[in-house]
Amino acid sequence: MPATLRGDPGRLEQILLNLVGNAVKFTQQGEVVLAVEVAARSATEVRLRFAVRDTGIGIAAGEQARLFEAFTRATVRPAASTAVPAWGCRSRAAWSA
Repeated sequence: MPATLRGDPGRLEQILLNLVGNAVKFTQQGEVVLAVEVAARSATEVRLRFAVRDTGIGIAAGEQARLFEAFTRATVRPAASTAVPAWGCRSRAAWSA
């Protein structure tokens, strides 16, 4: 992997903090592991794959299909939190070497 990468560090930080934060919040006992690997590489681009694994309570099988549906808010009032729900974090970002 190159020593430096160019991309959107703020967006990456926001996504990782939300994913890891949710894992920590729902893991009373056990562990939370953040792993990163090179998923693809070309002469000008490196694609990284981040994975969060935990021993938390998990998500019921019936609810898992909804994870990647578009997020909609039931009310129009402003959100009380700036946290992005985990299902709102599905994105692909290309990082240039």
